[in-house]
Amino acid sequence: MEQNESLLKKMVHSCCRIFSKTINNLEDSSYPKLTRDTNLTFVVNNNLLKFIVNNFSENYWQNELAESCFMQCLYVVLEKCVYDHKNYDVVYSIFDLFFTFSDKQAESLAKSDFNTRTCLLTSKIFEYSSLISHDESNKYSSNWKSILKLYISIQTVLLKKLKYKYLKDSILFFGSYFETIGEIISKLDHSLDTDLLDIIRAFSRYFSQISFYSKELILNIQNSTNCLQRMFTSIVQLCIMKLSHVRIVSMKHMHHHSTVGWHQNSLTKLNSDDLVNIQNMLFTIISLNLDGLFNFSPNFADQNYSLKLDEYKILLTSQISPPSAFDAHTPLSFGSILWLVDYLLKLLHKHDILSNTSVLNTTNLKNTSILSSNLTPNKRLQDLINSGTPSVNTSPKKSISIFGEEASIETKLPNKSLIVCVLEKSLNFLLSQIYLCERQGTILPRDRKMLKRELNSEIVSYFIFLNF
Repeated sequence: MEQNESLLKKMVHSCCRIFSKTINNLEDSSYPKLTRDTNLTFVVNNNLLKFIVNNFSENYWQNELAESCFMQCLYVVLEKCVYDHKNYDVVYSIFDLFFTFSDKQAESLAKSDFNTRTCLLTSKIFEYSSLISHDESNKYSSNWKSILKLYISIQTVLLKKLKYKYLKDSILFFGSYFETIGEIISKLDHSLDTDLLDIIRAFSRYFSQISFYSKELILNIQNSTNCLQRMFTSIVQLCIMKLSHVRIVSMKHMHHHSTVGWHQNSLTKLNSDDLVNIQNMLFTIISLNLDGLFNFSPNFADQNYSLKLDEYKILLTSQISPPSAFDAHTPLSFGSILWLVDYLLKLLHKHDILSNTSVLNTTNLKNTSILSSNLTPNKRLQDLINSGTPSVNTSPKKSISIFGEEASIETKLPNKSLIVCVLEKSLNFLLSQIYLCERQGTILPRDRKMLKRELNSEIVSYFIFLNF
């Protein structure tokens, strides 16, 4: 055992010596840049150290790293590489090691002035990732996007683990880049690039985490909580729109249609696996942003939820009709959430059909036609309960379901557990907003009565469907 401990400490010591040598090379004017071999050595060295940190007690490596000023050496290398716009593999390796420390030694990483030393560098990483400038000549932009995603993940983990100990630093980062991040998120309106979705998922995870500290945010940054609320609702609305686009394309694939709208052209080149992957990513983003919205709305899933009405405001507009697939600036409404719930229920039903494929018969397919037709859930269930035969589609909200799905069920569907998770959160959020509409006097009595009637009809039908 003593032999093993000694060997590990020697390995850590060797790693630190390599870092010191790298620093000397960088500062030597006769050694203007890192060579390819040095890069490789540096990355391998980082991976070795990451393995040690992940698999062995801090007693084996913490003192050695502290004595060698290891963290400060990393910051020097990081700054040199980022400002020179080179050696992205070294930059990624350093941030990957920082991510390991954020999980294992979050407090030590924060005390090393992580946010101070890296916050300004982030502006360069945003620039290199071409998320704002759309620099097509930057062939390494995808590598820098991966670095940016990793950096946002580190900020999220540090805030989650250290809470108020890191909140001041996190608010500084939030205030510095909120507008830049908002500009990147708005690009979801024109693109469903998986790299962009991955970045937005990382941003959403961070915003969801910092939204727990809305009171501290408003004390430090004016109007920050309103900006966060708008950010959450706009992201959910954009994702719902994109889900409707993906759904149209997947239905056309299934029915072998070749014509699509202009906003779906890029999706037609994707196969079914890619479409399912995009759906999973969109559902994850929606889930994270609903988590954030629960910090500004009653959360009925929380046993300790508060019903102090003066602390909350209604976050949904009173529009009941489904969202337009062509208008990116439509605010999040009751109709948007109703469409989402309706779509999720259909996906769950398809999962049930697939799980029972061996016992399907003509009657099952007939019922599938009923449950998936172009009717609202309320009308569909009423027809099913009364006669087992679908009635003529007379629903004023028939556009909620874009295509009939009479005889075809997709064989590749989004993750079922993710669908259930988003469905629970969507219903929870919808009920909380209905509660606020009922209790607060911000809506005219006439509009409130109409809204209550429409919502009551749909919500009851959902719960009947879930128990059918």
